[in-house]
Amino acid sequence: MKYKVLIKGLGSEMNEDYWDLNSDQINRFLDSDNIAYAVSHLKNGKLEYTLVTKKFWNNKEKFSELSQNIMFDQSLSEEQKNKEISKLLLGLS
Repeated sequence: MKYKVLIKGLGSEMNEDYWDLNSDQINRFLDSDNIAYAVSHLKNGKLEYTLVTKKFWNNKEKFSELSQNIMFDQSLSEEQKNKEISKLLLGLS
């Protein structure tokens, strides 16, 4: 079954799509209106999509600011940056 997914892009644009979700994704990311939320981001120069909770979706601007600070931190390796971004994602989930 396909579920409605609202996707926030790298800028301020928002798109709507329909995705097949597995049972784990349904339990973790589908809200009471049967809508899932995702954000697009660049990883190693490639555009990727990540399902997020509605709470994160509503705080994406805060995440964007914090993640930019991490990405521009010259003292972190690429692997460390990815780990810090992942931690940030979990904290807002």
